[in-house]
Amino acid sequence: MPYGNYQLVVNNGTDGNTVRDTCGVDMLAGKTIAINIPQPTVFPKFDSVQYAKCTPNTIRAFYSKPIRCASIAANGSDFWVTGSSAVTVTGATPDATCVSGGYTNWVDVQLSQPITTQGLYTLHNKIGTDGNGILDTCFAVQNVNETIDLNILGKLNPTFSSVVKWDCVTDTIALSHPGGNGINSWVWTFSDGTTQNGQTVTYLAATTTPTVSITLKVDNGFCNETATQDVVLGNYFKPGISLLQNDTTCYGTDVALINTTIGGIGLQHLWQFGDASIFNGITPPPHSYATAQNYTIRLIVNDIYGCIDTAEQTIVVTPPASIGIIGLQPQYCTSNSILLTKATSPFVDNYLWDNGNGKTFANTRNVLFKYPNEGNYTITLTGMDRFCGPVSTFKNVQIYAIPKLNLGSDTVLCPNETMLIGATPITGYNYSWNTGATTAHIVTNMFTRKYNLLIDNHGCKVQDELNIKVLDACLIKVPGAFSPNNDGLNDVLKAVNADLAKAFSLKVYNRLGEPMFTTKNPLEGWDGHYKGQPADYGTYVWELSYINPWTNKAVYEKGTSILIR
Repeated sequence: MPYGNYQLVVNNGTDGNTVRDTCGVDMLAGKTIAINIPQPTVFPKFDSVQYAKCTPNTIRAFYSKPIRCASIAANGSDFWVTGSSAVTVTGATPDATCVSGGYTNWVDVQLSQPITTQGLYTLHNKIGTDGNGILDTCFAVQNVNETIDLNILGKLNPTFSSVVKWDCVTDTIALSHPGGNGINSWVWTFSDGTTQNGQTVTYLAATTTPTVSITLKVDNGFCNETATQDVVLGNYFKPGISLLQNDTTCYGTDVALINTTIGGIGLQHLWQFGDASIFNGITPPPHSYATAQNYTIRLIVNDIYGCIDTAEQTIVVTPPASIGIIGLQPQYCTSNSILLTKATSPFVDNYLWDNGNGKTFANTRNVLFKYPNEGNYTITLTGMDRFCGPVSTFKNVQIYAIPKLNLGSDTVLCPNETMLIGATPITGYNYSWNTGATTAHIVTNMFTRKYNLLIDNHGCKVQDELNIKVLDACLIKVPGAFSPNNDGLNDVLKAVNADLAKAFSLKVYNRLGEPMFTTKNPLEGWDGHYKGQPADYGTYVWELSYINPWTNKAVYEKGTSILIR
């Protein structure tokens, strides 16, 4: 309870009576007792502070006696800081175990940002926005004039300077740090892993090292900072040659060179192209070579210290790309197979045949194909030289069709009949008959013979034969007798002159009506045998039916013939 005068009043409790003594006598309700809580004579004070010496963003203030947690304004308005730079308080936090009504021995004062400027600072207290200052357990408020000092060392500056003393073999790097802020330790670490101590040091680096990475760590006993600096050794150089094309190039192509030399001071450049040509300067113009062979290009570079180094680049100049087709004749027939072979320069790796008729062949040395139709075709062979690029060639070829010829089936004619035979005439074709004729069509003779026609289309030939049989008579009849004795005369019973008959049928019966022979082929006849055995001599009945090929009428005849042995 805060200090002041109070009265303790006796009241009836919820049990209906006041305090009752052992004799059962109640205290008189309304009776009062005066209580005086004297004003405190000891007030809460800053006992000590704890903070980061270099860049604090929180100040922990310890008190001489416990502080009421509820008296601490969370927004930090109970505190303010003055010093070498402006400081803003943004919050205040007691011990994490502090709860409402509890107590704490310290308060963390939060700042809007770390203090980085060295100097003496003071932590003040005041009445916060919660309407009270810092209160102890006796509600004694901290004197607003009470302060505690903070000695801030400030953020260390690790920035250092470097000076290079160039040499041809070894460069010397002089390093120094200005000190300040109580710094009493300097540790230098170099990219090769070595270290040195001191405010000023020197480091020896080979000129072949293009860059030395240096890290300095400074320390004042409370905090430390580091800084890293890459020191470029300006006199280091390394000649280099780069090509705008591959290191193998096609004859006739200019070679473009790029100077990729790095580093150096006051460099001079001499180019040697490997063919007795030279050039002085940084970048040479494109260079052409007179012959296809290997060349070594050199770039000789020297600097103001007399250092010299050389870069080399080998380049291969290949012969011009070529591609050709071997084995093609001027003309072929549609039935001919065409075998072709490619001929290329050594570096043609990928190539494609195109026969001009929809067929292609990839990366095959020999190709074999035919043309199904007559015409003039262009055969193309394209390739890709790995250094010279695309290359191609083409050739034309004439294809002639093999003529189509079909003189038809062998034919039988009646006496004095002829017929037109041959093929459809085509311009450019030559026709040769075995009769001596040279026309596409001829008329047959009136006698039995074989006809042969040869058609020639620019050497593409075809021929066909046709047998024409001219009958002695066109009357179809069955002889009255036959003798199957294999003498070549009347050996079979057959219909004579029935070669052209249609729907033909011949049946032979014995005297008992048993069928001995039947056929539907007008050229077949009965040889006088039945079931593999010679039939008896005597008279046999025959039936003949057919459609007459000349009148196109149906004919039926029946008769007898004698088998003579």
